[in-house]
Amino acid sequence: MKKYEYTHSDMPFLKKLTKKERIRLVLQKDHWIQLRRYCIRLRKEEYYYRIGGFWGHFLSLFWCRRKNSLGNKLGIYIPKNVVGPGLTIYHHGAVIISGDASIGYGCKLHGMNCIGNNGTSSGAPCIGNNVDIGVGASVIGPIHLGNNVVIGANATVVHDCRYDDVTLIGTPEKIMRTKDTL
Repeated sequence: MKKYEYTHSDMPFLKKLTKKERIRLVLQKDHWIQLRRYCIRLRKEEYYYRIGGFWGHFLSLFWCRRKNSLGNKLGIYIPKNVVGPGLTIYHHGAVIISGDASIGYGCKLHGMNCIGNNGTSSGAPCIGNNVDIGVGASVIGPIHLGNNVVIGANATVVHDCRYDDVTLIGTPEKIMRTKDTL
């Protein structure tokens, strides 16, 4: 994947906007633009880290500092090489992901999310592709989630759910519906 494709693979819905709409968002300093900048800085940090060598690590450190500076303002902490391409963050504020977590492509975070260990073990979640994590939802502990999972608002997921195409709600989570019951 080329550098531009890699660094601009996140927030795909912004690409559908017209040039006029994007200019308006930039001039207004809209939160979508700030979130997009954060994702681009995250991907540049990852890109240069993977290149390696002195200059690769130097540029990775440079982009890490820029990402963390913006992340501190937005309330977002996502370490490098944790989230696959196609990441979408809908709202800033308290989006925290452990460096030990693993998240597939197409993840959607709606804000106020915590993805990490449970405090008693260092294991972190392994989340599949195209997972939609609702506002205030947390995924805690060394668990595995399947593909195309929807986690409802304010849900707390603490158990494995290796099924695909399911909706999880509640604290602790319960399987609300599967693709078969639609």
